[in-house]
Amino acid sequence: AFDEKELEILKMQQRESISRRNDDDSEVVFREFQKLIYGADSPYARTMEFDNINSIDRVDLLRFYTYFVHPSRMFVSVIGDFNKEEMIARFKFLFGDWDPMDYSSVFVKPEVPINISKSVNYIPRLEATQSWILLGHMTEFTMDNPDYYPMIIVNQILGGGFNSRIFKRIRTKLGLAYAPGAYYSTNYEIPGVFYVMSQTKTEKTVAAIDALIDEVENMKKLPVTDEELTQAKESYLNSYIFRYEKKSSIVNSMRTLEMFGYPEDFVLKVKEGVQKVTAEDVERVAKKYLHPDQFTYVVLGNADGFEEPLSRYGEVNTLDISIPEPTTNLKEISDEMISQGQVIFSDILSKMGDARKLKSSSFKGIVTQYDGENHRDLEYSVSSIYPDKVVREISMEGIVVKFIFNGENGVQNVMGQSMPLQKEQVKDQFAQSYQNLLWISKYRDEYTPYYDGERVLDGQSFKILGLRHDERDFWLVLDGNNELKGKITIMGDDIEVITWFIQLETTPEGTLQTKDVAYTMDGIKVQESEITEINMNPEIDESIFNLE
Repeated sequence: AFDEKELEILKMQQRESISRRNDDDSEVVFREFQKLIYGADSPYARTMEFDNINSIDRVDLLRFYTYFVHPSRMFVSVIGDFNKEEMIARFKFLFGDWDPMDYSSVFVKPEVPINISKSVNYIPRLEATQSWILLGHMTEFTMDNPDYYPMIIVNQILGGGFNSRIFKRIRTKLGLAYAPGAYYSTNYEIPGVFYVMSQTKTEKTVAAIDALIDEVENMKKLPVTDEELTQAKESYLNSYIFRYEKKSSIVNSMRTLEMFGYPEDFVLKVKEGVQKVTAEDVERVAKKYLHPDQFTYVVLGNADGFEEPLSRYGEVNTLDISIPEPTTNLKEISDEMISQGQVIFSDILSKMGDARKLKSSSFKGIVTQYDGENHRDLEYSVSSIYPDKVVREISMEGIVVKFIFNGENGVQNVMGQSMPLQKEQVKDQFAQSYQNLLWISKYRDEYTPYYDGERVLDGQSFKILGLRHDERDFWLVLDGNNELKGKITIMGDDIEVITWFIQLETTPEGTLQTKDVAYTMDGIKVQESEITEINMNPEIDESIFNLE
């Protein structure tokens, strides 16, 4: 179905994730390293932005589903005690008439040319007391290359655990770093990345970098001992066996091998290949595939505290990791539009009562939501202490859902089980409140009104007054005497919804839309709502806004 409301919830979650993507230093370093290795626009490294999320609509999901969910891309994996022929017959019965059209030509996987070039990159984190260091380059082969097996052992000896050269040198001997290591990633069909990494005190940053580079150089120069070779093989093979303890791991592996065109006995080939690796193999591939002189450097920390400048390694590029603000789709409004809008807005406010002294309110009501021919009835109550404390309770078919908003934070409680809300969800709740007539009256000075001309709606011509608040627009629908008839809002990113005011009630503390009905612009009914109980400036126990 790809429901619009569900889509919007998921998009809010993604926006929250984007807004917090720079919170974890390690994630920042690895993200920027990938961008430098593959290119910022590569699908293997590109970063999702607010505009990417905002541009996705239901049609995009349907298109993706049409192209990707069909037999030419589908793998069915089964493991267990069954008759093979009967199982195949069952799947033919279930999927046999599925349209086999192949859309694989619609999306072509981009090639990843091998590109190894040196650069020195710095991410400022002036408040940091530790530095994150990542040095490396693109790898040069995939898993189907015979050098895959000796490279596994190179990786184990260089940086694969407590017995690795990097750990012994940098952590145990020099005491410079936290969690130092190395990793030569080898993929099924595209080049991976090789990197050495460490986290260390700010004042030991350059010493740690030098030690990491030195150990990679030594891997190319110093012979591998019999002890190192034996230990690396045993360590890898012991962990390798445990990867396939579960039946699910086995069937997942077989499916993956099938997807990428690898032989189904590839797991055994890896085991046999590693067992046959010699010291000469290790030394050969280390010399061939490790390029410390061509490292891409990514260092996050406070450069003012480094013992030497990073420029000793080359020209330094300072990376900008700031998060681009979403591109606004707000229409341009002229001074004349604003001037005309202010006159109309003042006239409307003079008829609405004055909510500026309103401290609290509570309401109860009924909402009927429509989905085609189906509908559902909900009872709700809302208690508010202005400006930022709200409890909203919704009851439907015996299920009670409560939302508590307190400042920038909020929780959702379903049948006694609480879950914190993301800040973007809380922000969106209050953004919607500012489209309420009562809030318009109370916070009138926070809006930019503008006259947006006339528009024919439901066969009649109406004046349209735009109201802009916190980079969001909505529109009041007025008759020729500036009487309120409805409002237009945006659902999702681009679906206009008009809410007709069936009944308004004006009190000294403001005007309420006590009965209304909402439609999309093409006439599809969205919902009806009615306020059944009103209480202005009640005494409200503030403990109900407790988020614990």
